[in-house]
Amino acid sequence: MMKGFVCETAGREACYVRVGLLFLGVQRATLSDAQTRSLLDGIAANVDRMGPGKGLLMFAPDAAPTSEQRRMIVEEYGERTGIKNFRRVALLTNSAIGRGVLTALSWLTSGTRTRTRAWKPKEWHAALSWLREDVDFDVNAAVTAFNDVLRYCSYEPAAAVQ
Repeated sequence: MMKGFVCETAGREACYVRVGLLFLGVQRATLSDAQTRSLLDGIAANVDRMGPGKGLLMFAPDAAPTSEQRRMIVEEYGERTGIKNFRRVALLTNSAIGRGVLTALSWLTSGTRTRTRAWKPKEWHAALSWLREDVDFDVNAAVTAFNDVLRYCSYEPAAAVQ
């Protein structure tokens, strides 16, 4: 088990780790509603143990949640996971759909302090710097954890973020 491990799907289609107030996630494929619910339960359990996080770096190069999953994330799990209180969410994706989903999520969380931004995977260092402006975490530990979670979900870090 890697340091800061939070939760994963059975086939490692998605995994999350945590460094301080920052969650780092990897999603290789579009998930079923049941898989999404299981991950959200895992994140909520982590929040119950460690308190809420304040930010998320999500690497989902070609995957995006469905409209039902977006509703689930915000309406059913927004309080339990603390996502409604996130200060910043950065998405690393090649997908125009994924960037659109992030925009839609930002509309659903309007009225909150959450700032969202999408980046190309190769811009992950810039995304971490942007997150660090408003979320307290150890940058070196986050880089290590990001590389670890990429490997854990079957990505080679150097190739994944190019």
